[in-house]
Amino acid sequence: MRIAIILLLLSSKLGMAQSLPEGFVFENAAPGAEFDIIIGIAFAPDGRLFVIEKSGLVFVIESGTKQETPFLNLEDEVANIGDMGLLSIATDPDFRNNGFVYLYYSVDPNQDGLDEEDEGTFGRLVRYTAKSDNPNQADPESRLVLIGKEWQDGVPLCHLAHAGGSIRFGTDGTLLLSTGDGASFIGEDLGGQTPDCFKPGRIDSSQDIGKLRSQDISTLSGKILRLDRETGLGLPSNPYFTGNPDDTQSKVWAYGLRNPFRFAVRENGATNPDLGQPGSIYICDVGDGRWEEVSVSTTGGENFGWPCHEGPQNLELADSSKCANIGSFKNPVPPKLPLVSIHHYDPNLSSPPGAIGRSIITGAFYTGTKYPAKYRDALFFGDYVNGWIQVLRVDEADNLMEVFDFADLSISSVVDFQSHPMSGDIYFAHLSGQRVYRIRYTGGVEENQAPVAIASADTLWGYTPLAVHFKGSDSYDPDSDSLTFSWSLGNGAMAKIPNPIYTYSENGIFHVELIVTDEDGLQSKYSLDIVVGSTPPEAIILSPVNGSSFSATEIISMEGNAVDADEPEESLLYNWQVILHGEFKFQVRQFF
Repeated sequence: MRIAIILLLLSSKLGMAQSLPEGFVFENAAPGAEFDIIIGIAFAPDGRLFVIEKSGLVFVIESGTKQETPFLNLEDEVANIGDMGLLSIATDPDFRNNGFVYLYYSVDPNQDGLDEEDEGTFGRLVRYTAKSDNPNQADPESRLVLIGKEWQDGVPLCHLAHAGGSIRFGTDGTLLLSTGDGASFIGEDLGGQTPDCFKPGRIDSSQDIGKLRSQDISTLSGKILRLDRETGLGLPSNPYFTGNPDDTQSKVWAYGLRNPFRFAVRENGATNPDLGQPGSIYICDVGDGRWEEVSVSTTGGENFGWPCHEGPQNLELADSSKCANIGSFKNPVPPKLPLVSIHHYDPNLSSPPGAIGRSIITGAFYTGTKYPAKYRDALFFGDYVNGWIQVLRVDEADNLMEVFDFADLSISSVVDFQSHPMSGDIYFAHLSGQRVYRIRYTGGVEENQAPVAIASADTLWGYTPLAVHFKGSDSYDPDSDSLTFSWSLGNGAMAKIPNPIYTYSENGIFHVELIVTDEDGLQSKYSLDIVVGSTPPEAIILSPVNGSSFSATEIISMEGNAVDADEPEESLLYNWQVILHGEFKFQVRQFF
């Protein structure tokens, strides 16, 4: 895949021609915006689109406009070498309430901002929180490392490729991360080829087994990991849970993968993480010499065979004994065949026959209703090198029904797919075009989508006279219909414009409701409360003082009080919360 990136960047300013089914068009999601090696995308629930650049920059597209200031800049920390860099982004299932954004990237091991190809590195999974007063900016103090604080607990990335990796969420809210084997693609790396990774203080030398790490559930390489999204620890409902959630095998969901750069989760799982049913996971594993794979994890615990098996074939290693440990503690189950095998050169050898591929990219399931019926609940996936997009349909039990062509791009390099959280429309990131495209259906008579109402106010409390600036212009329609606005301001007053200003002259709690209506009469509502005549109390922490440090076993004494302009102190309720920040810092907050 690295060779393809180098070649395709030479033509990155060209336009993109394509052949599409009748009624479909590609639309630029951010007209006029420019990106530099766009590599991944993720949606917030309100439709804002997060875009990552390989160098370590994160941007937000809001209402079709790229924000000038990055959401986050990790360029000094990211090792942008070969196929590695900032590789994936995801927003939390409860993003509306917590603002959590997750990122996976290769780490600059020297933390010097210089990307050196011969030093090896490791993968890191982090979480940041969007600022409450500006959700298009990350709070740098909110950083939490879930995997890869140091070399020893990171994902081994010992060459220029095979890093993985995607972050997705199961239907049960668990965090899923794909990782590559981290081995050299030059020759047959069965260990000893990447010594920089295994110097003292780095990755344990027991993992110096090259691509065989994929067949070892005691390493993080070549896996689908299933994690508690709050801690990065393994879950008791994982197939190889040991009793210790911090053990590597406790985090493993499936193994035997070479470079699962992208995967998609079908929404057919449970909501309770204790059941171990996050949904069927459709994995596109980038192949070696002959085969690309679409594999499916339905129950967890699967072994997809690499490096002993690829496509429909067993592979012969120079040391055949290396693939003879199936059934052992480190490699407990035999390989599972892929759902789809795509040959690199001969379309007749592919299963099903018809396509050739060199770097397969999953994918997103279409969850809307505007596309024609055959696309609904189907998986859109592509090939980075050959430049096609296909559609895969399965039955309720994840059995293959058909695969058919969707688009043939004149320039390749599709690198990520996502479905819009409201419309379900498929969006994809296109590296050589440096754009995000929406796949929109404009033909036929299809079901109209309801608009999405979004309301906010510059203040939610205060004293009379209280002037409140309401905002409804963030509302949108998935079909791009024009909208009408109707505000009920809680005291009988009404407004018919997107962003009204209203002054409250009486005390009380006023329930405000915005109704947006599209051209076909479909409506959506959003409500909020305005409190007039009162303000929240101010929390004051007296002890410990800011900047205090403590040992791990030391008992911390806390003291605080509050000032409230409206209520006596004895009526206030106190609640303390201690939050771990970074690696060794604590922040104490007081709530009322």
